Amino acid sequence: MARPFISIKFNAASLKKLRSNLIKLDTSTRQGAKKAVTAVAQNIMAQSQSEVPRDTETLRNTSYIKEVETTGNRVSINLGYASPETDKQNPESGEMASAYAMVVHETSEWKHPYGKYKYLEEPARAHQGDLVDELGRELRIVYARGVKGGTSGTSGTSSSNSSWVNRYATNSASINKDLAASMHESEMKARYG
Repeated sequence: MARPFISIKFNAASLKKLRSNLIKLDTSTRQGAKKAVTAVAQNIMAQSQSEVPRDTETLRNTSYIKEVETTGNRVSINLGYASPETDKQNPESGEMASAYAMVVHETSEWKHPYGKYKYLEEPARAHQGDLVDELGRELRIVYARGVKGGTSGTSGTSSSNSSWVNRYATNSASINKDLAASMHESEMKARYG
C-alpha cells in the first residue's frame, strides 16, 4: 500500500515571483512604518506646541520634526526644539533658545503665564500608545492591499494574513498598555521609594 505524501516543487519562475512579492511586502511595510512614526510625531508636536512656554514665542518657534530615518530594520524620527537649524535668539534676553530650552523643560519651580515645564516629555508620554495603533492601522492597509496589487489597493492576501495583522495590533496594544503601566509604576517607585 502506498503511503500518502505531499510533494512541493518550486520552479525558477515561482521562486522569482515569491522573492519579488516579499520585497514588495517589505517595502510597503517600511513605508507604512514611516507613515505611522510621522503621524505620531506630528501629534506629539501639536500637543507640545500648546504646552511650551511662550512668553516671547521664541522657544515655540524653534520646534522641528526631522525626516524619518531608516537604518536596517529601524525606523526613527527626531523632534524637539532649538536644533542648530531652528535655533533663534530671544528678543528680550538676547540668549539663543538652545541655551535655555532644557532648563525651561526641566525646571518645575518656574511659573509661566502661558505653557509649562515638561512641554515635550508629557506629550510624548501621552501619545506613547499611538505608535502601536498607527503601526497596526498601516500594517492592516499593507496586508489588505497585498503584493499582487502593489499600492493600487487590489487584494492579494489571504484572510489569515489579515487576521495575523489584527492579532498583532491587538496584542501590541495590550503589551504597550502593560509597558505604560510598568513605566508608571517604575516612575512612582523612583520618585517615592
